[in-house]
Amino acid sequence: MESNIQLSDSQYEFIFAKEPHVLFCGGVGSGKTFSGALWAIMMAQQYPDCRGLITANTHSQLQKATLAELFGLCDTLKIPYRHLLNQNKIFIGNSEILCYTMKKPENLAGPTVGWWWPDEASFYSQLAFDKGAARVRDKKGPCQIRFTTTPNGFNWLYEYFIEKPADYKKVIYSATSDNAANLPDTYVTQLEQQYDSKMAAQELSGQFINLNSGQVYYAFDRKKHVKNIELTDRDMLFVGLDFNVHPLCGVFVAKRGEMLYIVDELYLENSNTFAAAKEIIRRYPARYVQIVADETGNRRRTSSNQTDHEILRRANLEVVKFTNPPVKDRYNNLNRLFDRGYIKIHPRCVNLIKDLEQLTYDNEDPMLSHISDATGYVAWKVNPLQKPRRSGRIYNP
Repeated sequence: MESNIQLSDSQYEFIFAKEPHVLFCGGVGSGKTFSGALWAIMMAQQYPDCRGLITANTHSQLQKATLAELFGLCDTLKIPYRHLLNQNKIFIGNSEILCYTMKKPENLAGPTVGWWWPDEASFYSQLAFDKGAARVRDKKGPCQIRFTTTPNGFNWLYEYFIEKPADYKKVIYSATSDNAANLPDTYVTQLEQQYDSKMAAQELSGQFINLNSGQVYYAFDRKKHVKNIELTDRDMLFVGLDFNVHPLCGVFVAKRGEMLYIVDELYLENSNTFAAAKEIIRRYPARYVQIVADETGNRRRTSSNQTDHEILRRANLEVVKFTNPPVKDRYNNLNRLFDRGYIKIHPRCVNLIKDLEQLTYDNEDPMLSHISDATGYVAWKVNPLQKPRRSGRIYNP
């Protein structure tokens, strides 16, 4: 490559490290995927006689993020490439690179490669890593693995690199702010306003943080968030529903600007959606409400040949369009709102308060999680965690 590209110190250290296994642990927007793509291009040019391997968690992530970054960099550097989508491979020059998702790591059985770039590796399973690492054995290549990822708690990746260090391993940390030259001016500030303090340490500083064990809603504080509040005539009322049968749960939420006021709860044991619809109408017969319901209620039946959503609509209740977010994002969003003080809960919501205080990631109580899930659906619908869009990367050839 004849062009010069300006790199941050952490990017340079990652790309030119000599250790066989190198982890780039970076915040969102820190340039980790860009660094992995640049390293992959360099491997393809330096070792054309061996195959390489590029992986991501899902097909969408592989195509829209990982390979999109790779192809954009190839275009910038005027390096020709071919993408054979139906064969799960690309060619950079004469160098063949296999491209796989890691949802089914058994698909990696067979090929031998000389290098591997696993993108967003902290979200792989231990089995996926073991399968991939076993393929990196072609001596015509460097037999190196370059991991790029935002941390995901103290999982196997933390154990592999941090708890079990070795001479052949290296960890490089990079904060989002380290890549500020290639980001919009307000990008970091917007993210800081979106995240709570623990989440910011992981997502912006690239640090391993314990978000995935212990109390799920760690930002909830009864003293701060429980308050006597009542509906006003001007409040827009939402009802969040979770369709578990025992208990069938819901929350009644008034939205005032950024604030969410949870004024009441629905907690029906050994019940069904017909009963839930009747109870909602009984409590608020003269008020227009919007139902934010578990997306699976559009498919799963609890008590009849109608879907849960159809039962609600036939009771003249409006069910708004809603797609369940990833569970982790739903948890993070509620913690963000609690951390910002954007949620207040009436003390009559005893089951919700209990759920928020007692739910843990290793929960085995079948009565817990459902009413806080219902709360999370409403919160995501009306005040979701939003990541600002990045503009195109600025290259400095």
